[in-house]
Order: sequence, then C-alpha cells, then structure tokens
Amino acid sequence: MTGTYVQMGSAKMVTGAAVARAACGVQANSVIQSARIAGKRDTRFGPATHLIVVDADNIRTYDVDANGVLLGATISDRDGSLRLVSRAVSFTVDVPPDIFSIESLGKSAVPERFRKFVRYPAPTAD
Repeated sequence: MTGTYVQMGSAKMVTGAAVARAACGVQANSVIQSARIAGKRDTRFGPATHLIVVDADNIRTYDVDANGVLLGATISDRDGSLRLVSRAVSFTVDVPPDIFSIESLGKSAVPERFRKFVRYPAPTAD
C-alpha cells in the first residue's frame, strides 16, 4: 500500500509506503497482530464504533461513525506511551467527491472558518 502527500513549501509530491503508514485513516500498511471492535463510544458528533488495532510497534484506536468518518484516533507505543491524540473539531457530510484523489492534494477541504495563516520561523541548522 502506498500513499502520497504534497510538501506545501515546494509543491513536491512524495509517494511511498511510509506515507501510507502516516496517512489519515485506519492504518493497515503493517502486519496487524490483532484488531477488534471494542464497542460503541459517544463523541461530540454522536455514537461511533471504537476500533483497536495492534501491530508490532503501535496500538491504534479509532472512533468511526456510521458513514466511515474518523472522529478520533490515538496512537500509542506498545509500552502505552501516547504518541498522538486526534479528534475532529468539525463534521460535515458535504465534502468534495475527489477528496482522496491525487488531484485533491493541491487544495484544502478545510472550511474557511477553520483556516488560519501561521508563519513559522525558518528552520535553523543547530
């Protein structure tokens, strides 16, 4: 399985298995040691199915609504050290039909009200 992303500063497209492992969505680009449906959970957007997926390195959890939308996710090391917590801040069924296409990588699907320009300082060679 491969994934693709665009480096926004250079507009360079990068494709590969490592991209797929880091992409949004239920990560299935490694050997899954176990996966289970752990029941229903309440989210700010309503009920979701709670999934737990374990591979050699990580324990991942996902809260998925009835339409397949990821409303939340966590990634932990196998020792339980939390690496990522992600929660949806907004939810709409009105999304571009090509949202997961290569062509969509050059445009944002984020509603205007959530966009904020932030200029970070250039990296230094320390």
